[in-house]
Amino acid sequence: MKLTKYCQHSLLALTLLTISFSSFSKNITRQVIEQTTFDEKIAQACSGKCGNRGHSRITSVSINAIDERYHEVIVKAYAKYHEYKSPPRVFGQPIGGGVAIKYTVDLEAIGVLDTHTCMLNVRSVNISGDKYNLARDAKNEEGKNHHWENCQNFI
Repeated sequence: MKLTKYCQHSLLALTLLTISFSSFSKNITRQVIEQTTFDEKIAQACSGKCGNRGHSRITSVSINAIDERYHEVIVKAYAKYHEYKSPPRVFGQPIGGGVAIKYTVDLEAIGVLDTHTCMLNVRSVNISGDKYNLARDAKNEEGKNHHWENCQNFI
């Protein structure tokens, strides 16, 4: 009887420890923006594709331990497409209003970070709100590896 109770309590403790370890997610957004070039790379990807007033940014980065070596990384970002054309002018005066096209594309990339090699493997890229298919190149990142400088500082 005592052994059964001991086994039940041990199993319960082990289960709770596993759940708490595996479900812990750390928000590292600010740290990634300040200490890596990932935000600049996302901005460069938008350059020339997001219109003459568009931009892109990382909105959140979270890291979750899978085991001692591997961590799941979820990066969320947006790209705001904004193209503006000034109204035509007649005798130096604008006629009507300008023409603007605006919309936002939301991106989510999920990858696995190997903390021994600091290589981040992009497993999936999800795109939503892309009416004109301008972010289709982001899907090409699936399966690619990226070196994450000083990755141990983010764990």
